[in-house]
Amino acid sequence: SVTLRTSCTLYIFNNAVRLEQIKLYELLISHSGTLLAHEPVTRPLLRLLEDCTNDVLPLEVEKKLVVLLNQLCVALMQNMALLDLFFHPTAPAKNKFIIFNLLIPHVHREGGVGQQARDAMLLCMSLSKKNDDVGLYIAEHSNICPVSNSIIGIKHSQYNQYNIEQFCNVTMFLK
Repeated sequence: SVTLRTSCTLYIFNNAVRLEQIKLYELLISHSGTLLAHEPVTRPLLRLLEDCTNDVLPLEVEKKLVVLLNQLCVALMQNMALLDLFFHPTAPAKNKFIIFNLLIPHVHREGGVGQQARDAMLLCMSLSKKNDDVGLYIAEHSNICPVSNSIIGIKHSQYNQYNIEQFCNVTMFLK
């Protein structure tokens, strides 16, 4: 019981700290994306992003994380030189393009979080036009294709169910 309470307290504390760190980076990048070119800013940001890949995050942290990832994608589009800080072709798969990998679980979400994730994902796709290694990674080494197929399948089945219900309502009305 004491161990469980300690674990829960630690989880809550870690996520509270993580949320504040994300907010801080969001604020810094919104004021000056050029700060990302400085290693003392980028190194702890990358550590924070890596920590987020290995943990189940509370909804509030997820929302802020997606906003931050979107801002990072905008900054990358504005300054392609920053791509070298966030895209590492020789790194293990999950860390090659950490921004992209963190966005994937959120692209299917409804509302603002999902929309921001999809917008950021489109910016990453645009980066692939400017950098062949990014395109190759997205196409061959990320799991975006299976995730996209799953989302399309789910949406298609929802659409078919809606059409069947509408058809039944219309035919019953005509009788």
